[in-house]
Amino acid sequence: MSENDKITEETANDTLPAEVETDLAEQETDVMPAEPEEEEIAPEDVKIFGMPRHVFHWTAIGAAGGYILAGVVGIIGEQLPSSLFETISGKTNATVWAVVVGAIGYFFSSRAYKKRKAAEEAEKNTEQL
Repeated sequence: MSENDKITEETANDTLPAEVETDLAEQETDVMPAEPEEEEIAPEDVKIFGMPRHVFHWTAIGAAGGYILAGVVGIIGEQLPSSLFETISGKTNATVWAVVVGAIGYFFSSRAYKKRKAAEEAEKNTEQL
C-alpha cells in the first residue's frame, strides 16, 4: 500500500461526530455576513458602455442603418452606371457609413437625453418649492 492510499484511508476514517458538525454549521452561518441589498436602478438610468441605455440603442441603430444605407447606395450605383451613386459607392467603405450614421444617432439621442434630464430636474425643482 502506498503512502497516498494510507493518507486517504486515515482521512476517510476521521469523521466528526454529528454534534460537532451541527456546531460548525451554526458557526458558519453566524460568521457569514448578510448579503447587501442592491439599490433599484431605473431602466432609463442603466448605462451601457458608459452611455445611457437610450443613447446606446440609437447609436447602435444608427450604425446598423449606416450599413444598410451603404448597401442600398451600392445597389443603386450598380443599377445606374455613371451616376453619383456609383461614384459614392465606389469610393467609400461601408464602415465609414456605419460610423457616420452611428455618430448622427448618438448626437441626436444624447441631445434628447439631456433635454429629458433637464426637464426632470426642472420638474423636481418646481415640486420642491
